[in-house]
Amino acid sequence: EGEKLSLEKDFNLKLKEENLIFTKNGCEMESALPVSNNEYEYDILVSGRIEPRKNQIRIINDLCTTNYKICFVGGANENNAIYFDKFMELINRFPNMMYLGKVSPEEMTRLYYKSKIHISASWFEVSSLVDLEAYYCGCSVISSKNGYTSELLGERVFYFDPKENENLSAVVGDAMKAIPVKDYKEFIAMHHDWEINSLKLLRDLEYKIEGRNV
Repeated sequence: EGEKLSLEKDFNLKLKEENLIFTKNGCEMESALPVSNNEYEYDILVSGRIEPRKNQIRIINDLCTTNYKICFVGGANENNAIYFDKFMELINRFPNMMYLGKVSPEEMTRLYYKSKIHISASWFEVSSLVDLEAYYCGCSVISSKNGYTSELLGERVFYFDPKENENLSAVVGDAMKAIPVKDYKEFIAMHHDWEINSLKLLRDLEYKIEGRNV
C-alpha cells in the first residue's frame, strides 16, 4: 500500500485498485540452524550493497566510537567506486568495524542468527526482505523510516530516520536493552511465509487473467 501511494505521488497519477495486485514480501521458513542464539559473533549486522542509497557511511560515522562489534555484508556497487573507497577507508580505520564482502545465502542466514541487531539506514527502501529475514532469525531490527517495513513488522521493530540529526547510537542503545520478542518465528510464519504469499499471488494473477477473458 505504501509503495502504491509513493508511485502515485512521485508520478502524479492515480492507480485503479482493480488493476493492482498487492503481495506481501516473505521469506523462506526452512533453516537448518538451531533456534538457540546464545553466542553472538557481532553486536550489529548491516547487509546490503555498498552504495550511497544504503547509507553505510552514516552508520560507521555514528557508531565508530562505540564498543559495538559491527559487521557489514554486501557486494560493492561498481557505479559508486568513490563511495566504496571511502567506505573501505573507514572500515580499515576503526577496529570495531568489519567488512565480509558478498556472502552466500547460507552464510547470510548464519550471520543473522549470530548477530544481536540488524540495521538499515537507507535513504530509500522498499518492503525490505532483509528486515524480515533478520527478524525471523531473532535479530532486533532497526529499519529505515524511508521504507515500508512498518507495513510488515509494525511496532515489533525500531525505526531510524537518516534525514534527522539524531545519532544512531541512541536507537541502537534502545534496541540493545529491549526484551527479545518470543514469537518472532510464529509471526513470520503466519504473515510472511513466502510459499503462502506466492500461492496467493498466483491465485490473484489467475483471477485477473480469467476476469479479462470473460
